[in-house]
Amino acid sequence: MKMSGYLSGASFDNEDWLISAPINLSGFINTNLNFQTAMNYGADTTTWLSALVSTNYTGSGDPNSATWTPLTATLSPGSWTWTSSGIIDISALSGQTFYLGFKYTCNTTNARTWEVDNVMVMGVAGNTGYNVGGTLTYANSAHTPMNNVTLNLKNESGNVVGTTTTNSSGVYSFTGVGNGNYTLEPSTNKAWGGVTATDVLLYKKHIATITPLTGIYLASGDVNGVGGLSATDVLLIKKRIATITNSFTVGDWLFNNTPFTVLNADVTQNFNWFNLW
Repeated sequence: MKMSGYLSGASFDNEDWLISAPINLSGFINTNLNFQTAMNYGADTTTWLSALVSTNYTGSGDPNSATWTPLTATLSPGSWTWTSSGIIDISALSGQTFYLGFKYTCNTTNARTWEVDNVMVMGVAGNTGYNVGGTLTYANSAHTPMNNVTLNLKNESGNVVGTTTTNSSGVYSFTGVGNGNYTLEPSTNKAWGGVTATDVLLYKKHIATITPLTGIYLASGDVNGVGGLSATDVLLIKKRIATITNSFTVGDWLFNNTPFTVLNADVTQNFNWFNLW
């Protein structure tokens, strides 16, 4: 690959990118990168070539909209001297998919010509993924395990990459999970646990600032899903007690699971669920 901002005897302001296809390092550890460069023409310090990596580039469009991390590499000193970059440690990318980019910039003063060749990504076949698991319990003092709850594991793009079900002890597990950001999406066909006037009283005490509720107990009262507990929620709960309505906008169950990241290690993700009053 050759890049230059020089044409017909003149130098031009330039920004050019050479970006690889996605490089998938799933199943590899101790990964590193090596390439060679050669350069000629020009001696100004405003002409640059840099090697960068990105894990959030989409594969098309303006690369400047993505996050790129520069790599420390040895580059050619000039005179068409082919120079090895050295072995560049990219083990932080093991198990992930990334893009390798070469960015060339120059101005109207002097435009060097750069060549890049023999790009190699190397690694050792190793861990094919990590374990994600934990226990799902009911939010009561006994921490009652919740069995037969379906859990979808979703990646950062919202795609389901795994599905499992909690066992009789409320335990679940996923294996072979690669590095990345994930969320758990629970679902259940369990019957709604019911609501009573006592429950309504607890919400009224919170609204009146007599006995504040917190955490999942407070969130369980937001039955209309507007982001807070109000008299409107209490009215909806009363209507369900009176069987005027038979459902809530947000469903019958609340889970307090949070997003998590897998980064070169197993992850334990315990969380609770609660009946929406």
